[in-house]
Amino acid sequence: MIGRRTKDVVTKKMVSILNNHENGHTLTLDNGVEFHGHQEISKKADIDVFFADPYSSYQRGSNENGNGILRRFLPKKSDFLKVTPQRLRRIIDKINNRPMKVLGWKTPYEIFHKACGALTD
Repeated sequence: MIGRRTKDVVTKKMVSILNNHENGHTLTLDNGVEFHGHQEISKKADIDVFFADPYSSYQRGSNENGNGILRRFLPKKSDFLKVTPQRLRRIIDKINNRPMKVLGWKTPYEIFHKACGALTD
């Protein structure tokens, strides 16, 4: 979890995460100021960094896929003010515990905890 989203904090955290993830080749970011350290991320994590054009969410396919999965639980026009924290937690748990082909049929939960374990070693 990143508390502050400054350039330095985000850069350090992203390099740490990417260096402990064996499958990354490219990274596509939005144009937020927190990503101004992209050159350092690219160099230290040995990864090619790209930026999506403004208002071109289709250029970030994983993000769009995630939105589609979320919409299975919360369709368009859902009133998010009526979603209880308990329901949101159940939705998040279901999403994070479903095996994904892109993750070698592992769950996001498994991948996340493997990366966190590598950070604490």
